[in-house]
Amino acid sequence: MQYAKRIKKNFIEKLHMGLDVLIASGSFIAAYLIKKYLIHGTYGGLSTAPNYYLMLGQIMVAWFIAEAFFTPYNGFARKKSIRIMCDNIKIISTVTAIIIILNFLFKIETSRLLLALFVVISLVLLQASKCFIKYLYVRHYNQTRNHVRVLIVGTKSRAKQVIDDTNTYKRHYKIIGCLDISSENTGAEVSNGVKVIGTLDDLKDIVTRCVVDE
Repeated sequence: MQYAKRIKKNFIEKLHMGLDVLIASGSFIAAYLIKKYLIHGTYGGLSTAPNYYLMLGQIMVAWFIAEAFFTPYNGFARKKSIRIMCDNIKIISTVTAIIIILNFLFKIETSRLLLALFVVISLVLLQASKCFIKYLYVRHYNQTRNHVRVLIVGTKSRAKQVIDDTNTYKRHYKIIGCLDISSENTGAEVSNGVKVIGTLDDLKDIVTRCVVDE
């Protein structure tokens, strides 16, 4: 079960990273088109000296490096919007800094307005995509059928701590009950409405009757 969850988690993270790189690439292309065709006068147009295909490749590689370093997907479903925005700003700032340093080292003249447009567009699109994904996460986990159903063995302080932590930090988990060594405690409340539903001898019967994920 845990192995399957890790595989699923890694797959989802790779999809996130792929989407982010796609957004970054699209943002650079959009910035390029805006600077070249939509902005007129002194600030319009682009120099033909830089290789913009190479710059696009640099952005993609730098983005992979930045996301591997900052790991913005750890605990993504529990993050608030402001924390997600901070992660986006760190990644975009790092990518931009890498591009500026590379262009400086190789003496490539790059439009600062082009980079500014890239930063603004990528930040807006990235934040919008992350908010939408967060909404999908919340909607998914709020559905009862998607809750992870947990059965706790024990009723003492450690079991109570697990119940409290689960209710606080893992709201998509549903604790179906606790097992005790004595049948006398069946029906007694352990913590936060979670009750003793049987003994260790009832484990096989409970797992047969109920859906238990963990």
